[in-house]
Amino acid sequence: MRRLWMFSLLFFYVPAALAGQTLDERPTTPDYSKLYYLGYNNATSSSPCIGNPVTPECAVETHDACVEWWDQKLCDMMNYTLPEPKGDYDNTKVREIYKFVAKHLLTKDDIPENYRATWQEGDTVIFMAWQVCARYEHCYTALKDRTDPKGVCPPLNCETLGEVFGQDGKHAPNLYIVRQKENGMWLVIERISSWEFKWLKKLPEKLFQEGLAQMPW
Repeated sequence: MRRLWMFSLLFFYVPAALAGQTLDERPTTPDYSKLYYLGYNNATSSSPCIGNPVTPECAVETHDACVEWWDQKLCDMMNYTLPEPKGDYDNTKVREIYKFVAKHLLTKDDIPENYRATWQEGDTVIFMAWQVCARYEHCYTALKDRTDPKGVCPPLNCETLGEVFGQDGKHAPNLYIVRQKENGMWLVIERISSWEFKWLKKLPEKLFQEGLAQMPW
């Protein structure tokens, strides 16, 4: 009789507890027309899949979070080693806005000779645009899916990242080469940051010009 009473009590309380939880409504597939937000942890970021690279975009977000948060556990998923110990690095200052610009499969013609040892035809190419914003408590975290379609949380004091190229004054993109592993997860094979294009001796010119032409700023 006592066991039956305890089971009834548990049955009553579990649904009540679940009813009080807020479901995570962040979309697993990003909209390439929207801006997204990288905070200082999963809860303050737009992506629901940092640390779970189930899509090419999730791999890109995991890779960038590993670097921005100085999180070697995330970096291990991307086979990336941080250059030095974290030290007194404070990741709570991270407030960045990003936009996925374009994605397509890598073709043989896209691969410069000096990248043929690491890039493969059929890898996924992703271009991303970044802005870095002054520290402030952003209200994105109060929105269910961490996006801002009505513009109630505009970025503040943001500076676009990357060198400016060409007569149009476009900033360089971040370029990612992403590959699916045998277990179904995705891995960033190559990341060329928006700053690196200025001094790369053997620039992947075709891809760089493609990404540059599509940059929103």
